Amino acid sequence: MAAVAQESRQRALVYAAGDFHCALLRASIELRDCGAGHGGIPRTVKGLLARLGLERGAGRAGPRGVSLLPRIGLGVQAATFRALDDKLDSLGLSLHGYSPALDWIARGALAAYFLAAAWRNPEFRVNWRWLGVAIFLFGLFWVIPFQWGDSSDLDIRVLPVLFVAILASVRIGRRGRILAAIPLVLFAAWMTSVTRHFTRQQKELAGLARSFDAVPRNALVFPIVEGDQDPIERPFTHFWAYGVIRRGWYSPYLADIPGQTPMRIIRDLYTSDGFWDLTYDQPPDWAQVQEDYEYVWAYGVSRFSAPLAAIGDRVYSFGALEVYRVRKPPPENPDR
Repeated sequence: MAAVAQESRQRALVYAAGDFHCALLRASIELRDCGAGHGGIPRTVKGLLARLGLERGAGRAGPRGVSLLPRIGLGVQAATFRALDDKLDSLGLSLHGYSPALDWIARGALAAYFLAAAWRNPEFRVNWRWLGVAIFLFGLFWVIPFQWGDSSDLDIRVLPVLFVAILASVRIGRRGRILAAIPLVLFAAWMTSVTRHFTRQQKELAGLARSFDAVPRNALVFPIVEGDQDPIERPFTHFWAYGVIRRGWYSPYLADIPGQTPMRIIRDLYTSDGFWDLTYDQPPDWAQVQEDYEYVWAYGVSRFSAPLAAIGDRVYSFGALEVYRVRKPPPENPDR
């Protein structure tokens, strides 16, 4: 794989450890202060929670308006469920890849696997434990909501595990030595398809990555992203967030998920709801963008090029991407 794909795996580990790292850092600082005589060691659990900022109303501001303060718990978040037809359609996502033809071949191969495993095979047995796991996961898929709070696609995350549990739900004896080739060949074909697709996308991803060098470190960046492609064909949806990781950009759309992340945005900046749906039915408030931000990272919104040029200077472009440096309005003269 190329450098961007390799870095994606590394950055995923960073995101997974982020919440724990923030909590551990906070605890280390507070316990160090306690040991150094800043208030003494708390004698109760409540006292320790107060020192760690876990009591209601506690918090400590971080750089550029980020606070290491817990948000409202998941229990108060609103849940959204898929309609029945959407739920049925999403079952196919367990075998959804970059090649529709390969997806259909995989479905046929899976049916052939079980047919060949059971047909006139005296050693065929049901593995009841794994079948129970598969039934449990299948039931779990139906009761898990599509969205909870700001996190979406929760239900389909069960499907890859369900696929493996289904394969393990039968024992086919010595015939399995031959039939094992079916899932192995399918896995190799999927990996080849993914690798080829990422290789083809590398030129575009490299062009997007060069935009990070056009924006200074720690800049206030307003991303505008739009697209209606298949979700697995939208690397640009979250690609701008590498600027936060690589260059320390400040953006209101990252690291603040109520009830899930230990940080929240305490700086009052303008945001647009169109970002969440990747569709801007209404244009952003350009005056607010000009007042609150230093740069705009705009992808797939060429219709906004004219208003963006009115408030900023384009410093980078590649394909559907345009990056603008915002021109700040002149300060008002209080003597007038």
